[in-house]
Amino acid sequence: AGAGVSVRRFGSPWQPGLHENTGRGGRRPKVNVLVVGSSGVLGSTITSRFGDQFGWHVIGADVTDPQSVEVDDQVGMRDYVQLPKDAPMADQASTLYRGVKDFIGKENALLDAVVVASGGWAGDAVMGAETPGNDDSVDPEEEYIRQSASTCERMTRMNYQPVVCGGLVARRFVRANGLFVMIGASAALSPTPGMLGYGSAKAAAHHFLQSYGSGSMQDG
Repeated sequence: AGAGVSVRRFGSPWQPGLHENTGRGGRRPKVNVLVVGSSGVLGSTITSRFGDQFGWHVIGADVTDPQSVEVDDQVGMRDYVQLPKDAPMADQASTLYRGVKDFIGKENALLDAVVVASGGWAGDAVMGAETPGNDDSVDPEEEYIRQSASTCERMTRMNYQPVVCGGLVARRFVRANGLFVMIGASAALSPTPGMLGYGSAKAAAHHFLQSYGSGSMQDG
């Protein structure tokens, strides 16, 4: 693997041009998919369906340790890239790029799809909530602002950052007429009182996808 990238391979090395039997005497190209957020509930379900039931070649990517039980028990995954936890967007995108390139770049292979299944939810901070350690010296208004900003930052990291990373990597490795998928939310379409951070992050993800799609069409 590239320097600083933790990866794991579960099966045989990447074999571009593999074909699978359609069951009707014909053969079709093997489908290659990257699932970002493969260790979460949704991501692991998608990975299992694609890899185990459909027989597709799935590269998983998440912050979970490659040697962890969660990764060990993941059904359907052929390769895995560990992303740096709580890292800046640029570092996660670079790590994802190097990991995917390590698996398929050397063979000049391409992906058929990138699916971003990462995400999470948290409500806004509550004004007047107890301060850490019940410290009376802490300004409650300042603490409220700090917690509110922290929630917005966490929601951005969980719901928007993976979309950007997956989208940028998809532009390099997804074949023509391939697919880029992210998980949207109705929260992106209207005001979200009580969950400002979540709604803002989802709105940003929706905007990124719309702009990404328009740019991809212009690029051919």
